[in-house]
Amino acid sequence: MQMRAMLRDRNFRDHAVERLAKLSLLTAAGGFVSVHPLIAIVAQAAIDDHAPWFEVGVGLFLRASPDAGLDDPMPGLDENLGAAAHVAATALEHDFHGIAPITLAMLLCQRLTLVGPEKPRHAADGRRSS
Repeated sequence: MQMRAMLRDRNFRDHAVERLAKLSLLTAAGGFVSVHPLIAIVAQAAIDDHAPWFEVGVGLFLRASPDAGLDDPMPGLDENLGAAAHVAATALEHDFHGIAPITLAMLLCQRLTLVGPEKPRHAADGRRSS
């Protein structure tokens, strides 16, 4: 089965997230999943088709509500600007030059003008510094 088809299967995704979380390879909380950067680099290097990685990454950050305005809060993106920038940069590195990477880059620029850059987290407790 192709990776894209597997990622569309909710049961497959949920099972995969549970297994990877049990192995401490990712953290799932509040509807978001985070993977250690080293794990992501190794996994991406092991595949030939980077499109599914990009599609999942963009899907995490692009707004799902067509009625919301650009000035409205975007919780999935505003708290993860660094990760979204990494997804956009990686897409361009792999020659994905379509509307999705351009849209994500445009949204990043727009969000940075409204909310500013991410504040660094305290390593010990994950809180953002003020």
